[in-house]
Amino acid sequence: MKPNNRPQYPVNLVETVVIRSSPRALYRFLTADLSARYRELARGHERFEVIGGGPLVVGALVDCRERAGNQEVHHRYVVERLVPDELVRYASTPSTTYVHLPHRTLTGTSDTIVEYRVAPGSRGVTTLEMTISIVFASRLQRAIARGLGRVYRVWKHHQREELAALTRLLEDAEARAPAT
Repeated sequence: MKPNNRPQYPVNLVETVVIRSSPRALYRFLTADLSARYRELARGHERFEVIGGGPLVVGALVDCRERAGNQEVHHRYVVERLVPDELVRYASTPSTTYVHLPHRTLTGTSDTIVEYRVAPGSRGVTTLEMTISIVFASRLQRAIARGLGRVYRVWKHHQREELAALTRLLEDAEARAPAT
């Protein structure tokens, strides 16, 4: 994430799921398979493309476009941190946002930080915590996004849809995998 000294006013979306899959399989999905499977995770997913191809690596650029409710967002993520089988973090500073109202579209920017924390559980399950931080430059921008844009409700619903689909994909793959 590029350094900035401006005040930051985040809206944080945190959701946790328990998946019948290994931490390694989940981490592999997030770093190597997400580009190919991204559109399967939510109705509003349009693109998650690693520039230059390949898996996520620290410093990689990702072109991402998604929609939820009356909003669409274009992200240009930079992969900031990867800890094998534990953590994936990328940030878009800034993301371009479009809020579609009945007679006009409002265009703005915010920073977006996505973090996945992976933790092994017992009996073949893994806990995944996904945090999406949408960071606004002022209290007023955050208030407008919360009120007019319904940012929390819209993107929280999107996040839950995405994690439910991710859980299904991984658990289906785990069920099809040969026993070891």
